[in-house]
Amino acid sequence: FIADSKGRIIRTNKAFTKITGYTQTEAIGQNPRDFLKSGLHKKPFYDGMWQQIRLNGAWRGEIYNRRKNGEIFPENLSISAVYDEQGQSSHFIAHFTDITEQKKNEEKLLKARNQAERANEAKSRFLATMSHEIRTPLGAVLGILDMLKQTGLNQEQSNLVKTGEHSGKQLLEIINTILDFSRMKAGKLKIA
Repeated sequence: FIADSKGRIIRTNKAFTKITGYTQTEAIGQNPRDFLKSGLHKKPFYDGMWQQIRLNGAWRGEIYNRRKNGEIFPENLSISAVYDEQGQSSHFIAHFTDITEQKKNEEKLLKARNQAERANEAKSRFLATMSHEIRTPLGAVLGILDMLKQTGLNQEQSNLVKTGEHSGKQLLEIINTILDFSRMKAGKLKIA
């Protein structure tokens, strides 16, 4: 839409009507703040917007406005000042795009990301707990095998103990790697 120097709308296009629900006839002569304002932004937001327009001749950003049916919607808004020969702003041109679908998609992506992060944290906690729970009895088994080596074993028994000890140490290495990986994923890995 185009507004005069007082901010009253003097022209709209079909996109304005499609997005807001207001016809050109309903909008002409009105200040957008009187019928589009959502109520979600405080006075400092609008003060900052108009300060930027006065200083730079333009403002761009996201804002929430209200449709004719009362629905509040997000939009990308661009307001540019038009100056006369004396350098005074004579008109304002506002262009906005309804970004409702974009916001919905952003919300879905954020929700999916949060769910994935929670699932990843749960997996890491499970791996850490499982690794710890397996490591404790495995340490006992390795300790018993070590004590068993000290007793009088025949060659076959000694070979079986060595195989059990070797397999237990390999399993402990795998568990330690899983535990380190889960700590790394949780950001709790300490490198000595």
